[in-house]
Amino acid sequence: MSRKLDWWMVVVIIALSNTGSSHCKLAWEGSIGLINGFTSLTNTKKHAYGQTFNDEPFTFKYNFTNGTVHSFSVSVFFAIVPEHKHKGSHDMAFVISPTRGLPDEEFGDVDDNHVGININGMESIDSHPAGYYDQVGQFRNLSLISGKLLRVTILYSQEDKQLNVTLSSPEEAYYPDKPLLSLNQDLSPYVLEKMYVGFSASTGLVGAMHYMWSWFFTFDLNVHELDFPIPTFPPYPNPKSQVKRTVMATFLTILLFIGLVASALSIFFYKKHKMVKEVLEEWEIQCGPHRFSYKELFKATKGFSDKQLLGKGGFGQVFKGKLPGSDTEIAVKRISHDSRQGMQEFLAEISTIGRLRHQNLVRLQGYCRYKEQLYLVYDFMPNGSLDKYLYRRGNQEPLTWNQRFKIIKDVAYALCYLHHEWGQVVIHRDIKPANVLIDHHMDARLGDFGLAKFYDQVLTSMSQDPRTENNPYLGFIYTSFQERATFISHGNTARQAKEHGDLKLAQICGSIAADEKRHETAYTKIVEKLFGIDPDGTVVAFADMMRKKISMPAHLMYDGRDESLFDNFSSVAQRLGVYTAKDYADILEFLVGRWKIENLTGLSGEGNKAQDYLCGLTPRIRRLDERAQARAKKGPKVPFSWIHDREVQL
Repeated sequence: MSRKLDWWMVVVIIALSNTGSSHCKLAWEGSIGLINGFTSLTNTKKHAYGQTFNDEPFTFKYNFTNGTVHSFSVSVFFAIVPEHKHKGSHDMAFVISPTRGLPDEEFGDVDDNHVGININGMESIDSHPAGYYDQVGQFRNLSLISGKLLRVTILYSQEDKQLNVTLSSPEEAYYPDKPLLSLNQDLSPYVLEKMYVGFSASTGLVGAMHYMWSWFFTFDLNVHELDFPIPTFPPYPNPKSQVKRTVMATFLTILLFIGLVASALSIFFYKKHKMVKEVLEEWEIQCGPHRFSYKELFKATKGFSDKQLLGKGGFGQVFKGKLPGSDTEIAVKRISHDSRQGMQEFLAEISTIGRLRHQNLVRLQGYCRYKEQLYLVYDFMPNGSLDKYLYRRGNQEPLTWNQRFKIIKDVAYALCYLHHEWGQVVIHRDIKPANVLIDHHMDARLGDFGLAKFYDQVLTSMSQDPRTENNPYLGFIYTSFQERATFISHGNTARQAKEHGDLKLAQICGSIAADEKRHETAYTKIVEKLFGIDPDGTVVAFADMMRKKISMPAHLMYDGRDESLFDNFSSVAQRLGVYTAKDYADILEFLVGRWKIENLTGLSGEGNKAQDYLCGLTPRIRRLDERAQARAKKGPKVPFSWIHDREVQL
């Protein structure tokens, strides 16, 4: 709804602080704003309004005035620039009100170019065409929509109860002596003790700019003289230029938004993909494998997506990937740089497996160091790790015995290479099914050299108690610290044989006794499984009885067992007979029975050290056989503690 406003005095709305001048805090509402540096109550929008009031009310009544309104004066400098010249426009009003804001109603007008006084209503009590009386008393017209600066002065005398309104042009050198409107009216009944003072303007079908240049309010009868140069107000905006400016502003806003979004995305992807030029460290100069760029690995693993995740380990995550520009599949291990142990593993793997080349070792293709992350790039093993088959994870088909035995041989070849065929002895220190990976052809490859050490590195750590060394196979380390020399001299490669034996036992039994305190209880479980086999069962069926619990007496007995059972055990004993680790050697004494040593010798090859790992030492087996036969003649019962007798040495 539009509203028509005149110059009027009426008890209505808004807020000012009692400062005595226009330099006070104002509250704006509606379409008021700054246009080219000038405050305008309206803009080019049709059927709109704008108003401004002081933030705090003025005090119009004091005790010393006996409840009457104190004298006051208002000087306002303004200009109205219409959309069309010589066409009327909605005007503006000076307001004294008990509240801030004007009612949304139209005021009754005499014409489009007049000044009126309204008191507590929408109709003017007194009005006059816009103009002033010159020095000779002749009336001269003024156009309120001329676009030029005009001044209106409102004076109220407490003593005379007289309200005078004067309109004038600052371009004239004098101030009119005769007011345009003079109303003999006591305002005390209409004005409260505190009232808000402000201005309001509106537009209808025709637009207009209602500029407020300056205004002054004081509680006296002085007229404020013009003490500033007369400004020239900007014309009403051309509709075409306004549309053009609107389009341009919209375009620039959209362009700026697109630029900001593009910049943000560029920064995001730059940080995500950029390769930081880093100074090569000493270990990087010495290591052999290729250094990949982070960008290559990022693309290969599809941004290290969770869908590419193969698994998680103690030192990081492993992702599947495909190198850009080729069909080469890789496995990328990501290690956190902020982990001290992770960095040690990273260096260990680069310095060892990075220079090793063997068909039964997982090949390290290269590495990458980016910010706080470390990456190792391996050949991808599509069939996963051995433990997945042994423990039937993911509904895997059980391995045939030929496959199991071949895997044992492959690991033995790898250990033989590490211990004897490479230029320096490498101690893996973490042989277990999870670190044996299976390739496309079901060939086994030994991987994960994170705990590996060179032989001379082990010698330099002789001051460390082997019992507390960081190794998951603490059960192998001798319980007596005095045996450290034995542990150092041949315990390292012997440890590999023992760990390899663990692996073979896992192939047979589907489980492994790797506990630090695995003495009678651990061995008992293994032997329980062996003697619990169905005599008519096959080796593969036996190997898959990994989780079946079979109760056995505390002491194992030869008496009462079917001799055919031992005949069937001979094939199992042949597999376990290649187990050369001292900790498990005594188990063979239960399994040898009537087994002929020549059944084992056929597996060995002349001068083949890898076969020695597989077959063990024939003299050792022969002595075990002799001891088993001798003990069988002495009595039916064999105490289990005898298993741990360590008298026989390799």
